[in-house]
Amino acid sequence: MPLIPALCTQCGARLEVDASQEAAVCPYCHTPFITENAINNYNTITNIGNLHADVVNVNDDSSRDSRVKSGETFIMMGDYDSADGVFGKLTLECPYDYRGWWGLIKVRSKNFTDINISRRVLSVIEDYYRKACTVADENEKNSMNTQYKPYYNAVKNKLDSIISTGNQKINQMTNEFNAQKAILEKRRNELIETEKSIKRPGEVIIITIIILLLIAIFGFSITGAVALGGFDGVLCFVLSMTVLGFGVWIVCSIIGIIFDKIADKKTKGINQEISAIENQLTSLDQNYHQEIASINESIRKVESDY
Repeated sequence: MPLIPALCTQCGARLEVDASQEAAVCPYCHTPFITENAINNYNTITNIGNLHADVVNVNDDSSRDSRVKSGETFIMMGDYDSADGVFGKLTLECPYDYRGWWGLIKVRSKNFTDINISRRVLSVIEDYYRKACTVADENEKNSMNTQYKPYYNAVKNKLDSIISTGNQKINQMTNEFNAQKAILEKRRNELIETEKSIKRPGEVIIITIIILLLIAIFGFSITGAVALGGFDGVLCFVLSMTVLGFGVWIVCSIIGIIFDKIADKKTKGINQEISAIENQLTSLDQNYHQEIASINESIRKVESDY
């Protein structure tokens, strides 16, 4: 349907409206109006050019009051985006009117109901408040403070509490992490030292038994050689040393293998426990850093993007 010329019933801005719509919002002063009334306004006012939005004198008290009233109406409706546009334009055109800055504070705080804002947003609100106080008189400042101060303190206390709690939790988790890590590392180092201290008893036993038996064999062979005398004694000594030495080597090797198996079993058990501790340390480290990152992210949101 074609658009029809109309005039805003509030600020007199020239508009084009859809006659099939019962109501609309002025894009200049952001005031809701009845479409039929705006069309009639256009038809009854002859000097339209003087009322065009581009030449509306917002410095006029009535015009500024109208802007403020429109912004407050949008806030009451919960339309904070439209209210932001009204008060934002008012601060640009009339920065000396504290109500524009005060209106932006209401927008950012959702009319002092939203305490779940970030420190960054609170800083923006503080800046608006300083500007409002710069141009407001004492009565206006006192009026603002009755709402602003309790709200500001509530938000700041909550932000400080969230950040403080997060930092305390980080410190607590760090202490617990270091304590658990120290216990696991101590146990791992003890196992490593225990593993190093495990000897291969087979080698020691073989060497010891061979030496003892060889001494015994040598003694018996010498005794036999002396008893037999001559070449037969020497031959008896050589044969005795060869046969008995070979036999001793076989027996000692078997004994050594048995003891080596026992040592291998102990070493394997120690290595398995060391491996389990290493896995615990890895898991502990990963969980710790993940939880710390999560808490830091929560703090970051509070600081910037709550």
